[in-house]
Amino acid sequence: MKTTISIVITAYKDSKYLDLLFQNISELEIKNNNLEILFLDAGNYSPLRAKKYLKKYGEFFNYFSYPDLSRELSLNKLFKKARGDYIFRLDSRTKVNKNYLLDLISHLKKNNIVAAGGIIKSISLSSEQELIAKIMNHPMAFGFASFRTTRKLLLVDSVYLGAYKRDKCLEILGENNWFETSFKGISEDSELNYRLRKGGGKIICDPSIISFHYPRESINGYKKLCLNYGRGKAYFFIKHFKLTALRQLIAIILPFIQIILVIFSFYKSFLIVPFL
Repeated sequence: MKTTISIVITAYKDSKYLDLLFQNISELEIKNNNLEILFLDAGNYSPLRAKKYLKKYGEFFNYFSYPDLSRELSLNKLFKKARGDYIFRLDSRTKVNKNYLLDLISHLKKNNIVAAGGIIKSISLSSEQELIAKIMNHPMAFGFASFRTTRKLLLVDSVYLGAYKRDKCLEILGENNWFETSFKGISEDSELNYRLRKGGGKIICDPSIISFHYPRESINGYKKLCLNYGRGKAYFFIKHFKLTALRQLIAIILPFIQIILVIFSFYKSFLIVPFL
């Protein structure tokens, strides 16, 4: 029996990387599955340009244009329109191997698995971007997240982008939005995956499946990314009053440790001086 694969992509002013992404999608293996590609552009990327790079998959391309629409609202529009048995989210700066779709579907066919993903590895097109990629590939860059560091198949709290079993997700989410829209800039993947797990779903990460990612091209761009990342986690905490991972306690505890060390250093100096 044929199943349908939905690939969902949102983008804003990323034309160079969209060319590479659609070229990449044209090389993906889908076997006997049906395919639909849903693309929402908040910038000015041409649908004809997309079909040029999609080649034979151009006939499955669905284009939507909503200038300056937020990422969360864009994702909700596409996820609600998607009719696939399995929904895959790809980023404009993503590159995946040709069996990426089929490998993740093999995990989603298992009981209670509602989402699946692989690990993320940053790659580059220039020397400056290579520096950013090296920083992002370091395990400490984003706090030893499982989808960056795991070397074995395991259940996780969240995955990068990932694939979703549509019917099981809808059983848990009901009529609610797929993605949170009350907090613009929230860590949308973590928030969605949290609600899926809370509803009894399981999420799996397979390190043999890799999502390659082109990072920002400059240190300033990387700093902005980190700021947005931190803000997204803060919004998650405000909504759920929970951390997405225990590793995030480091950011809270570290300033207090520094204050204690400064105080201890001051008193140690104060006690030693009279004996000099």
